[in-house]
Amino acid sequence: MSERLALAIFVKNEERDIAWWLGWHIALGFTTICVYDDDSTDRTAEIVRAASKSFDVRLETSEKAVRFNHRQRLTYEKAISDAKNKFEWLMFLDSDEYLDLGKDQNLSAFLKKFPDASAIAINWCCFGSNHHIVRPTNSSPLESYVRRSNPNSTDANKIVKSIFRLDKTSSRYINPHHFDVDGLYITSDGTEIQWDATHPERTQDYPSWTNACVRHYACRSLADFLDKVERRSDIRDLPDPMNYFKIFDINETLDVPDEGFLLKVRKIVRQIRQNYEQILYSKITKKQPWKIYNGHVGFEICEIQTVHGSRACLDRESGNLVSIMDGANADRFAPIYGILVNDDPDTLYLTTATETDILHVPFDDRFGTIVPFKIETTGEGTSDIGLRNPHSGRAICWLLPDQETRSGAIECDRQWMHGWEMIHLHKLDMFPNRLAEIVAKLTHFSLPNAYSNEVYTNDMDIAFAFLSSRTQSEQNIWAQENNVTLPTWMTNAPKITL
Repeated sequence: MSERLALAIFVKNEERDIAWWLGWHIALGFTTICVYDDDSTDRTAEIVRAASKSFDVRLETSEKAVRFNHRQRLTYEKAISDAKNKFEWLMFLDSDEYLDLGKDQNLSAFLKKFPDASAIAINWCCFGSNHHIVRPTNSSPLESYVRRSNPNSTDANKIVKSIFRLDKTSSRYINPHHFDVDGLYITSDGTEIQWDATHPERTQDYPSWTNACVRHYACRSLADFLDKVERRSDIRDLPDPMNYFKIFDINETLDVPDEGFLLKVRKIVRQIRQNYEQILYSKITKKQPWKIYNGHVGFEICEIQTVHGSRACLDRESGNLVSIMDGANADRFAPIYGILVNDDPDTLYLTTATETDILHVPFDDRFGTIVPFKIETTGEGTSDIGLRNPHSGRAICWLLPDQETRSGAIECDRQWMHGWEMIHLHKLDMFPNRLAEIVAKLTHFSLPNAYSNEVYTNDMDIAFAFLSSRTQSEQNIWAQENNVTLPTWMTNAPKITL
């Protein structure tokens, strides 16, 4: 019989990153995720429903009470009762908590290390704000908040979250961290837990984070924290709520998740997003307000060359856009092509030769098989151009390639365009046939009723790419006339204010 590993979350108004939370834990190996929605007023529930079309994600309603912590307690008790005889293991996490199982990132393999355990307590690993005041342009906390505390930097790291066997656990509520378990209750290093006498949610000692930790993004940006205070009466009622932020805002050590695992997560998030977009497109009844691509559409295919003499490529191990010099590992990198449509000369669509490569641009919230950018000319001559995110206005910076790996990272977070933001487009006479097919589909989605018809799964990335390349005024008119709301991953990035 296959393992039945359940995860439950009590959540309110987390549309911005709930897909990331789901994607991370689906990738870890939880077989079922139960989302108890605490009367969200944003699109959290809609995104969860979209996830349920591809994964065993179940949308439930939280229990009712006046105060946050009372609703949470009642919901946890109900969740345990509902899960008994259905699942072997259950874990509760909040939306700012991500279970991290180290190198393997495999829940089943982790649990097999402790065959005699009834429950495993896993310590928090608190991450700071990364000095962000406003929200980062990327909604993924895994990529936006990569600096954490050290094990003994804060007593908060003694706090645990537990995964427990349901046949060994009663429904009696102790707290969200510590459960009433019959049998061996251990920490992630395999030793029997020693609870703190004063704080029953903590271990006596600081953690080692052996085998596992819970990445806790307690404060995130200051803007995110203020939103959190609006939702949480238990934080608002503290004598000094800002002290809560200061306690968790520790940024001592760089701790970036494994790139290969992040790519696995990103592919799941892409599926959730596409499900959501397909639901959105099914509601479209009005004609599009933008200019169509006329008749037989002319286009050019270009190679992107940087001021360093490197060219744009996809790093297949991370899924990131990079640039490479001659001599880089040819098996690791795939060429990036720029598509210029004559009827839309201010837009450059970035893509690869295959339908399977997922392109991600660091510090940009969009990803898929094709990603559009706006072209900005900054001077005389063909080489004086740069690329900006069409929503935030942030520009791509092409960092200097490493002399050993022959590759260089890119970052889409610059306000100004200077030398390293500049590129040259080199027209190609020979290119993969797939690129002409993409142009034909982009032309289709420029037509007045394109989104009113069924959008096929294989065309979702192209549909989104065309839509996300339109002006904000066009997008807003389109959304208002059709009574729909644009996806958060299109509108997340705040525009630059200088």
